[in-house]
Amino acid sequence: MNCPHCQSSDTKMIKKKTLLGYKQFICNACSKQYNERTGTKLNFIMYPTAVVMMVVHYYYRFKVSLDDVVELMLMRGFRFMPSNRTQLGASIWRRTWHQGSR
Repeated sequence: MNCPHCQSSDTKMIKKKTLLGYKQFICNACSKQYNERTGTKLNFIMYPTAVVMMVVHYYYRFKVSLDDVVELMLMRGFRFMPSNRTQLGASIWRRTWHQGSR
């Protein structure tokens, strides 16, 4: 995987993974550490990609409110705190889909 900071291919995978289980790398050229999500629109969302994609699918497929999506996710075993609901909704709306659909 090329370094997202300097585009060098001289990188090395680190054994330690992120809290969400993503692989981490270190660049031998610029000495910066990064993970699989660095430089993507999902980088700062604190949920696994699969969960985010499921939320987006529910939101757009069933045309329900974010509160309804939270309830649907609760039935699947995922619990979102009130502050995370706002963050999740705003992140999905701004970063994931609205920018890419233009």
